[in-house]
This record gives sequence, structure tokens and C-alpha cells, in this order.
Amino acid sequence: MLDAHQDLFVKQFCGEGLPTWTAKRETFPAPLKVKLRYDDKGFPLLEDCLKTEFGKFYLTFDVMKLQKDFFTN
Repeated sequence: MLDAHQDLFVKQFCGEGLPTWTAKRETFPAPLKVKLRYDDKGFPLLEDCLKTEFGKFYLTFDVMKLQKDFFTN
């Protein structure tokens, strides 16, 4: 089931809404100076994600690219 709002799209970007196969983490969380630890599958730990204001992640390169790709395709 597709969640109608993207909430940063995927788990790789501290979000949810789309399946993980729909995006690839390349530079996340750049350009933010945020320290994130990752689990053995390469997903950021939720406890680390929650230390940063949610909306700031929309300014990351990977999220902006995915948003552009999603809405222009």
C-alpha cells in the first residue's frame, strides 16, 4: 500500500512511505552536518534520526533528488 504522503520517502532517508528499493542512499544526510549511525542493512538508526528536526532532512541532496525525480517522472 502506498502512503499518500512521502515523509522523506524511504527508510534510507529517515523516512517512510515508499518501499526501500525505490531509492538509493548516496550522500544522505549531506549537506547537513548530522551524525547518523547505520544498522547492518545500511539504514540510519531511528534514535539518531529523531535527534534532528524532521523537516531539515528535506534539504538533503538525496531527498531533493528523489523528490524531483518522483514529481517529474
